[in-house]
Amino acid sequence: MKHVEITVFDPFLLERLRLNNKPIPFEKIEKRKFIASIDTEQDELDLSMFAYHPYLVEHWWIQEMILFVVGIFGIFCPHEAKNNVVFNYKSKIKLTEDRANLTIRRSFKDKVIEVIGAVSEDEANERINQPLIVKRRKILKWSKIGFTFGLVLIALLVVLLIAIS
Repeated sequence: MKHVEITVFDPFLLERLRLNNKPIPFEKIEKRKFIASIDTEQDELDLSMFAYHPYLVEHWWIQEMILFVVGIFGIFCPHEAKNNVVFNYKSKIKLTEDRANLTIRRSFKDKVIEVIGAVSEDEANERINQPLIVKRRKILKWSKIGFTFGLVLIALLVVLLIAIS
């Protein structure tokens, strides 16, 4: 039985990391320190992460417009991500000892993730630039402007009709 302790310092990675295609059960130790203790019989673990952008899902426009209206025209909506990058990471981690301590952190250079404390063979460790996100962001911006303008125009017409009668 091999014991693996995975330490992560970035909350962004918690929901996205998968070990053998299963979510990793992390426990919060400190403010920005999360640890998962895993016992396994395997000598090789598959670590993966895929972070998609909300503008790449099937009904992205309807979802964003509903959030826009429910958030009272963007006042209470969370800020959208300004990047147009999708993260893709997949590697095989080889366990040579019975006890392994891994530290996983985000890399802001050319890689997505760096694994410290074990030998890892990266199959994919890349940031994928998606020009479709930029196009959809522009469509959404003009849709929100048009929707707000139309609503103001309807409100003015209602006020005029009430004033006339």
